[in-house]
Amino acid sequence: MHAIFRDERPDVVITDLIMPEQEGIETIMMIRHERPEVGVIAISGRCTKPQLRLFEDGRSLGAAEVIRKPFEAEELLSRLDRLRTASPTKLPLVPHS
Repeated sequence: MHAIFRDERPDVVITDLIMPEQEGIETIMMIRHERPEVGVIAISGRCTKPQLRLFEDGRSLGAAEVIRKPFEAEELLSRLDRLRTASPTKLPLVPHS
């Protein structure tokens, strides 16, 4: 993840909060440390009561948006558009059908 993030320099990162090798919270913290201007959307499908805290942590640590799975494509596109609109660089919105 780190090499790709550094080489590709994305404007937005979509990360799951619960992952096997590096938790999403760690990913968000790394992104905020290296490039605080990057938009972050955090997603997760596991929402037990203790894990609901991850959603709060995701937002407090810098995720601009937090989405629970399952979600519709339109919801993700809407969140991406919101990030694009809020971004000072006006990220391009990829057309969808």
